[in-house]
Amino acid sequence: MNTSGSRELKRLFPSIQMPIVYAQHRPSTLQKVRMRDYQAMCDAVLRGDAQAADEAGMAHVQNVRSAIIHRLSSGAN
Repeated sequence: MNTSGSRELKRLFPSIQMPIVYAQHRPSTLQKVRMRDYQAMCDAVLRGDAQAADEAGMAHVQNVRSAIIHRLSSGAN
């Protein structure tokens, strides 16, 4: 896996069970969040920018968490 030297992405990929999170929480906005964030990670890796890849990976985790929290707090199932 090429993570462009990003220590954060190397740490996150093996440890996060995102398919489980996605299976349990399916807000319609989550797909948009995922695609936007994956594009940012991909762009950073392709540029060879480890810091931007780290930041994009960390932002993705926060964005997914925020989308799930928003859905739960709104009472949607």
